[in-house]
Amino acid sequence: MFCCQVCGKRYEMFLSLHKHMNEHYERFICETCGKKFVTAHRMVNHARTHQRGCFPCKLCSDSFPTYSNLHAHIARVHKSNKRYKCPICDEKFTSYKHRLNHLRNVHGKKLAGFPCPSCPKVFDLCSQRTAHVRFRHLQERNHVCPVCGMKFFTNYELQEHSVKHGGERIYQCDVCKKAYARLKTLREHMRIHNNDRRFVCLVCGHSFIQNCSLKHHMRVHHPAQFKDLFKLTENT
Repeated sequence: MFCCQVCGKRYEMFLSLHKHMNEHYERFICETCGKKFVTAHRMVNHARTHQRGCFPCKLCSDSFPTYSNLHAHIARVHKSNKRYKCPICDEKFTSYKHRLNHLRNVHGKKLAGFPCPSCPKVFDLCSQRTAHVRFRHLQERNHVCPVCGMKFFTNYELQEHSVKHGGERIYQCDVCKKAYARLKTLREHMRIHNNDRRFVCLVCGHSFIQNCSLKHHMRVHHPAQFKDLFKLTENT
């Protein structure tokens, strides 16, 4: 649970808490409807909803006033083609992977897997095995950072890395106003305000907000156990 430090309301999802903070910090006002927001970034995203048809569907000619409407349209119209039929019952699925899970969980079928030729791992899908081989064994890194030359396996990893080279800090903490370039970093930062001590020492029971603090604690106070744990994680 994520707790609001202003009014005490609790939310299961961090994004719900972040959206709720608009109620406490009304700094940016929409000129069209007067709705208030905690950050300019949120206000700009909201303002787009007043532009009729500003979210076009790439799969057809329809346009929608909000991203949520577009997302619902794609899920309802373009992803409803269930062409993978179960060979045992009449159930149909939108993907081959979902059909495999159905056969395994519902009908108890033990399906033939795709073993890796270089290690003991076995995969449900041939595409998963191919990605594993390319990443782990062939060490493919085809996405190159134009600034520092670092190479990455996927374009997503490259985009995450590129934030280091001057990425805009658009994710702001509503409590202390620190800003971050990644939503993931903001989530980790919010553990400080929520006193989220999820990293617990298995030796003495002390808990910490960050994993690096736990490692430092074990290195100083439990060096023998730290070495054993480090060796274990290296071998897995």
